[in-house]
Amino acid sequence: MSPTGISLLCLAMTVTSAGSAADYETGAVEHRVISGPDKDGDLLVSTKVMVTNHSDEEIVVNLELQACDSEGFEVFELDLTGKVAANSTVALTDTDYFNAKAYESISHWNIE
Repeated sequence: MSPTGISLLCLAMTVTSAGSAADYETGAVEHRVISGPDKDGDLLVSTKVMVTNHSDEEIVVNLELQACDSEGFEVFELDLTGKVAANSTVALTDTDYFNAKAYESISHWNIE
């Protein structure tokens, strides 16, 4: 790697840091069916979590969401990742396909 490449890599690492739990707080998981069920019985579902960065630096937040049934068993798992500017709040969101019957069994969500 050229010296210039090394400088750019170091700059990117100092501007964006991985956030610790103390740096940010998450809201509740929100979700809604966008379309479906399709011919395979799948629903297109949008999932959103509001994240507030309490630090003075931009951070990268990686959330693992677990959709669980009424007995606490995981039905689905998905990841949300995004940058959150210093002292601000953003929505991390994504869409994915879920089996309609399994989706209906979701009783609560966990954020890890």
